[in-house]
Amino acid sequence: MIRQALDFDVQFFATFKEFGKDFKRIKYDDDYSDVKRFENVIRNSDVILPSNALLLPLKADKHLDYFVRVIARNYCVPFVYGFEKVKHDIKKQSTLPVHLRKRNLDGAYVFDKDLVNDDFVYVLFDDVVTTGSTFHAMRSALLELGVSRENIYFLSLLGGINERHIAKGLIHARF
Repeated sequence: MIRQALDFDVQFFATFKEFGKDFKRIKYDDDYSDVKRFENVIRNSDVILPSNALLLPLKADKHLDYFVRVIARNYCVPFVYGFEKVKHDIKKQSTLPVHLRKRNLDGAYVFDKDLVNDDFVYVLFDDVVTTGSTFHAMRSALLELGVSRENIYFLSLLGGINERHIAKGLIHARF
């Protein structure tokens, strides 16, 4: 499935509406009973990654890392944690109104310049997309190092963009 968030397209394995409650339980309660269900969603999805992809998650928490490893193994692509947080007064995104989330992450991350290579297609990965602000901040860090927009892809476990926010014009998205 593909949805456009902000000014870019995001591929995602499932919708938040389909799996949101199960995902929250896995992410926050150390309950791995539904992990196999998510693994099957990943293995049976129509998501396509280029063979020269480098999977780039933002940070290494244990739940995100687990799914990054499943995706990397399933698609036979390498992954690396190449982003570093340089802005330390970042507020938790879920506590902010939608219109402040992008500003909260502006300039928040830098990418390891030693990992920049014209042969890669960079696949930015986050677990849930709600407004696209995290992806925007990650992409900005790559663009600052001269990576071409055409070499940046976006992948999420769950597409959770809120239709109410779209209707109100707070974010722009389409299927």
